[in-house]
Amino acid sequence: IYTFLNNFQQACIQLRYASYPVIAAPSGLAIGGGYEVIAQADYIAAHSNSVLGLVEPLVGLIPAGGGCKEMLRRWSDVVEAKNDPHFTSLKVFNILGYAVTMDSPEKSKDYKFLGKNDFMVMSRDRLIAEADKKIQSIRDSYIPPQKPVFNLPGSSVMTKMHTILDTLFIEKKIKEHGVIVGKKLGYMLSGGDTNTDTNLTEQDLLNLERSVFLELIQMPLTQERIKHTLETGKPLFN
Repeated sequence: IYTFLNNFQQACIQLRYASYPVIAAPSGLAIGGGYEVIAQADYIAAHSNSVLGLVEPLVGLIPAGGGCKEMLRRWSDVVEAKNDPHFTSLKVFNILGYAVTMDSPEKSKDYKFLGKNDFMVMSRDRLIAEADKKIQSIRDSYIPPQKPVFNLPGSSVMTKMHTILDTLFIEKKIKEHGVIVGKKLGYMLSGGDTNTDTNLTEQDLLNLERSVFLELIQMPLTQERIKHTLETGKPLFN
């Protein structure tokens, strides 16, 4: 699993920093690992029926193909994040923790599953043509994106995350393993053992994603969730 995850992460990173522009053209479901792939593209031409999101916590895991890293990158650019060092980690914690999915490109932009450069295509028959048209229009002037630096709060935000989880547990909206998964997700999204004075690279966050994922997938209760979902198509709350 370690080798697969590492290869998947590195393939996604190569998409993001390719010397040529990359465009994704999803139609229908692009969730979990599928979303992690398209999220690395310079542009997404999304069919109007696209459903996007990161749902790994439902099966007791966290996104580990760059999904956590990418959502942290996207939300770190908003004004609120500049004024509150906890904002980005908490915002992404709530989006991923609730396994939010959006059933239209317009709604997806509100949660930053789609960015300002991404666009909607109404006709599925026109999807590839519109994607190709976009690529042709920018290929000669394309410059790969700059690599971001992350300054995450570490343990100082974990108290707030644990309070959220304790409330959900008391209200019986999650059970014991849901609390464990939530704490592991929060640890990753806080940056782990870090603080805002420390510069973290994308690779640092990918390493943390992978480490937490491998820890969770070895847990019997996570394995029960995966088995139940594979057999029934529905999540197991344990």
